[in-house]
Formats: sequence, structure tokens, C-alpha cells
Amino acid sequence: MPYVEGESLRDRLERERQLPVEEAVRIAAAVASALDYAHRHGVIHRDLKPENILLHEGQPLVADFGIALAVSAAGGARITQTGLSLGTPQYMSPEQATGDRVIDQRADIYALGAVTYEMLVGDPPHVASTAQAVIAKLLTETPRGMRAQRPSVPEQVELAVMKALERLPADRFATAGEFGEAVTGVRPVTVSHATPREGVIAGKDGARPRLREALPWIGGTAALSIALTALAALAVAAALWPRPAPPPVIRLTATPPAGEAVGSGFTGDPDLALSLDGRRMVYAGQGGGTQHLFVRALDALAATPLAGTEGARTPFFSPDGNWIGFFDANGSLRKIPATGGPTVTVLSNAGVARGASWGPDDAIIFSTVDPTTGLLRVATSGGGEPEVLTRPDPAAGEVDHVLPEVLPDGRAVLFTVVVSGAGDTRVETLDLESGHRKVLVQGGRQPRYAASGHLVYAAQGTLWAIPFDPRRLEVTGEAVPVAQDVVTKVGDAANYALSATGVLAYQSGADVSAQATLVWVDRQGSEEPIPAPPRAYTYHASHPTAVGSPSTYGTRSRTSGSGTWLVRRSPASPSIRRRSSIPSGARTGGASCSPGPVAEPGTSTNRPRTGGATSSA
Repeated sequence: MPYVEGESLRDRLERERQLPVEEAVRIAAAVASALDYAHRHGVIHRDLKPENILLHEGQPLVADFGIALAVSAAGGARITQTGLSLGTPQYMSPEQATGDRVIDQRADIYALGAVTYEMLVGDPPHVASTAQAVIAKLLTETPRGMRAQRPSVPEQVELAVMKALERLPADRFATAGEFGEAVTGVRPVTVSHATPREGVIAGKDGARPRLREALPWIGGTAALSIALTALAALAVAAALWPRPAPPPVIRLTATPPAGEAVGSGFTGDPDLALSLDGRRMVYAGQGGGTQHLFVRALDALAATPLAGTEGARTPFFSPDGNWIGFFDANGSLRKIPATGGPTVTVLSNAGVARGASWGPDDAIIFSTVDPTTGLLRVATSGGGEPEVLTRPDPAAGEVDHVLPEVLPDGRAVLFTVVVSGAGDTRVETLDLESGHRKVLVQGGRQPRYAASGHLVYAAQGTLWAIPFDPRRLEVTGEAVPVAQDVVTKVGDAANYALSATGVLAYQSGADVSAQATLVWVDRQGSEEPIPAPPRAYTYHASHPTAVGSPSTYGTRSRTSGSGTWLVRRSPASPSIRRRSSIPSGARTGGASCSPGPVAEPGTSTNRPRTGGATSSA
């Protein structure tokens, strides 16, 4: 047996009594994973308790599998009894207390529920002066709710723990792995012993509800909407969590003060994000003549600007909601406390972002407009080079990998693959342990995960929801529309966000992704239309010296796919034509073409302006 340096969970509880919620959930999930592995190999612990959970460099290790101590600790309140009832009373399952001959893995699930209860509340579910009194309570009383003693415990965590503590084994989770998924919010919790509590996903006989029951705002009015601009409403639809009866529809509108507006002007990714608990929203916007981040609690009357975020875009929350990550005007990845404070640089010169997501391992997975790298990962502690997780495969028609979303357990990440030709995008998942990729949705983009067991994604100005199994990383049903007329920016980013608790925020209005037009602009500001059809032109490069030389434009369109267009400005006959490849010496993304002889003053641009800078001769 290896030597384990550190302390036991009991040592830490004796010192701190209650652990931070995030730490308790992390330890519970890790122990659940260890138990699940043991159970699948036919090993039942039978005496799980804080004394048998060792903390080695912060990581929990389960010790003493299959061992029930024969004597009680001298003078201790928590004892291990011998005889027919093997186990420690405070963590013993009811079937162990009654001496049942057949004990299976569900006894360990009960014990883990009791340990998790103690980590969060400070005491085991049942406390008494003697072992016999503890067992009597175990068989006759229901543990007091955790949120009544510690309101900061998330409802999903309480539901998972209370289900693990059911007296009847059949009413508990079938496996330790299911408990681990439930306590981290990956798996919805159903109850069978009583009327479902508020927030419980439960269908008839405890079955998972149909999609329309799980998403009450499908096909109807959003449960909560907030208007943040005069032209587009930012709709916030409350709760993927169904009740026995659907909740009433609630609609709120709020307009930002004069001189403020939502939107960063950057086309590559959304301007807004929600905290995982759905209580706060952050968005990039304009105010006081500058662009910065605004934070708003959903129950507040106004948003608060975050000082030190001038020029910020691509906001996203940390899993605990205490930090907000963003990219500054210089392309550096930074973070700031959600309540305000000094900003911290995570990665300098990260690049122009195309989405970012903060995982439970305290690492950020992000993407940029650089087509040679796809998804990248960097620790939030900073100081290191980012790890390249994926690279687009040009031979397979891949242009870029963008808009990542780390799943709650941190095992995999959802992302968008930009492809050339018809179809334009698809949603894939990347297993971060094996590196295996899997296609989930063709034609979709910008995936987000809801703890109800659904994948939400954008396609053609509409948000769709499809059942999704986060363990197998597979879709398991048909997609249905969730919200229509969602603003899709010129860079194909849909302006929406989704919390783990099911709160949905999106900006509604006209789809501008295919409405950009091209014009020439001279130094006096006069515009000359370019005979090119409206498309999602993103970046362009003008030939800097030659009269009549072509300008190169990259396009992104759901209807026509990706491509490169050449615009030739000639006094006699202006022309535009499409090329399947970029000409020698030119590339999209703002770089100019190879130089030539003479220049004619002027510059080309597109309306509305996209993410690429204009090029002047």
C-alpha cells in the first residue's frame, strides 16, 4: 500500500467544520467516481466515512475498502460497530442498520450522501448521544433540509444529496456515477417519495419529462425577457426546470439609460454571458463614449459598469460566478472580480477571440481567428503558454474551431467547426481525456449545455434544443425550436447565453449575418457602392498600389457557405467575381495584397462594418 501524505477529510472537518460549497461538491464528485469504479469491479466499501477519505495534495483518495473496524474509537462520538450491522452509524445505510444480508452499492451511495451532507452542513444527517439513538433516528426520521441550514447550498446539490439519503435503496441513485453527475449539475434529479419540490425535474412515475414539459417556453412566450436596446430585446427565459404545473409567463423589459447600448461592435462572438446559477448577466456595451463590460443581477433595476474593462469583449463567467473573463482591446486574456476590482492578466497577446469557456479545473478553453490553431487551453493562474487542443483540418474542409463550451464535469468541451461550402458549420464535442471528436449537429453552431439534459444551439437565426447525454456525449432525440429571430452577427455569432440552471438570455431582432454590403470610400468620405450582393463579408484586403487591382473579401454565409471574392475597381467597368482560393500574396483577415506600381487614393469597406479593418491606399 503506498504512503499517502496529507490529512483525512475528518481532520479537515474537525478544523473547518464546513467546507466551501464548490470544494465539497468537487470532493463528493471525485469520491463518487472512485466508488463507481470499485462497484463496477464488484467491490462494496460498506464503511465510507470522512476518516476513510484521505486528501493528498487536495485530491481525495478512498481508503479501507471492504474493512469495517471491530472496535469503536476510544471516547469518540463516531464509532464502528461489529456484529451483523457493519458500518459507522452516522454514515450507515438503513439496510445495514437492520442487518440485511444483501448489501449492494446503494449502501455506499447512502454513505457518500451522508458525508456530503456533513461537508456542507457541519454535522451528519442524524446526530445523537449513542449509536443506538443514531440508528433509531436513521430508521424513523428524515434528515433536515440543507438549504434551511445553509442557504448558499445550490438546490440541485441538496436534491442530489437528499435522494442519496433515501431510506429505500430503490429510491436512491442506481450508481455512484449517477450521484456524481447529479451533484455537479450534469444530471437532473427526480424524486419518487413525495411531490416534487420546486426545481425538480420529474415526470410521471419519476420518468424524465418530454422536451416540451422540460422546456416550458418552447413554442410559447419566453418566461422572462429584458430589452436592452431600442431595436432588439434581450430576452431572458427563466427555467428549464419544470414544475408539476407550468409556471406562469413573466415578461420584464428594461431599457438602458440614454447613451448606453448593448454590443461590442465585434462580430466574432456573443456580447453577453450568464453566471452558471443564472442570477447575473454580463455584457459588452457602450456607455459614456467608451466600450466596457456591464454586470447586472437579474433582480436588479440597472446594470453596473466594471471599471478597468475599457475595450473589453467576449465576456464569460467562472464556474463559481466570482470572476469574469474577457479579452481586452489588445487581444490579451484577462479576468476581473464579478463585483469589481483590479484586473488580472491571464495571457498576454492571446489574439482576437472567437469564444471562451471557464472549466471546473480552473482552466480557460478559448479560440481565436487564427486558422492554424483551433481550441486552446490556458490555466487561469497565468504564466504559461496555451496548450493547443485542436487544429482545423483544411483537407477535410475545416476552416476553424470556435465558440467552445466546457461541460460541467470538465471531461469534454462542445465547440463549433467552421467548414467551407454548403452547411457552413457543425457542432462537435471533444473528449479532453482521449482527444476523440464526435459530430453532434450538422448545420448548427454555438452549443450550450443545460442541466436538464439538453443541448441548445443556434442555426438560421433560431435557437434549438435537442436531448443530449453528457456521459456518452451523444444526442438522443429530435431538436425543437426554442426561440426565433435571434440576432446573428455578421461573424455568425448568435447573441445568446445559457446558464446551467436553464436561464436563457438572447438578443432578438433582425439577422444581420447576411446583410453586409460593400462600398468604396474616398478620403473625403464619399461612398461609391460596389456591385456585390449582400453577404456576410467579414475581412478584406485591398491592393495598396495598383489602379484597378482587386480587393479580396472573405465571406461567411449560411446560404452560400464560405468563399473568397475579388472586387476590381475600374473607371470603365467595375466587376466582382468569386474565387475558390485566395490569390498569391493575399489572405483574408485584414492583410493587404502584394504591392504593385501606382496607387489611387481611396479605401474599400463594408456596411455594416465587420471585424476586419479597412485598408487605405
